[in-house]
Amino acid sequence: MGRFPGSYKAAISYTFDDGTADHYHKAFPLLAQRGLRGTFFVIPGLIKDEETDVELRSQLDNGPGRPRRLASWRELGAMAHLGQEIGNHSLTHQLLWRQRDSAEVQRDILESYELLFAEIGVEPRSWAWPYYRPHLAGEKTVRRLHAYSRSRKPQLSFGKNMTLDRANAWLDKAVHYKEWFIVVIHQIGNAPGAVAEEVVEKHLDYAESKRSEIWIAPTGEIARYLGSRFSTCE
Repeated sequence: MGRFPGSYKAAISYTFDDGTADHYHKAFPLLAQRGLRGTFFVIPGLIKDEETDVELRSQLDNGPGRPRRLASWRELGAMAHLGQEIGNHSLTHQLLWRQRDSAEVQRDILESYELLFAEIGVEPRSWAWPYYRPHLAGEKTVRRLHAYSRSRKPQLSFGKNMTLDRANAWLDKAVHYKEWFIVVIHQIGNAPGAVAEEVVEKHLDYAESKRSEIWIAPTGEIARYLGSRFSTCE
């Protein structure tokens, strides 16, 4: 028996960080048109009933971040209803790994989990630590509540310098090594650092053509399948 179900040689999860509005307006349609599902890591404590502008720190320092427009609860709920996974990216995207008070980290994890469950109606299966840096004590709570925890940088991040050839080559690499690859995308479009929409669109076309070989699914779904035999923390 192979590592993945059926005849799949590899697996890939497309993840989208921070819950920005372009995920609803651009990423979600691109996935849905191809019958694909991804994981959208959102920040529950910052989400409102309507789209809202926030400023997220972009680096591991105290400097100013870039303003970003977040998707609304209604938009996220619609995505979840149509099969997209809404994952947990902490309550307000703080530097939790620096927090000395473990109880405060526990509170953040629990409150964000409960808020997501209450607003979306589905228990979040996946967690992504802000800035890819875990809090060691908090990770125990994360693992208890979620099937998947992203606590390090993934194999591939789509940003402004991502090319179609490079993105597609990573799919071929996943098949060659028979691995589960995680892709992270922050923003799509014209925002600073964002990946071009055309690159994402054409890459997903290529991914769709490989569906007989590659299992394309949300992180929580793949982690639950592999959980009985393999470690699911990346």
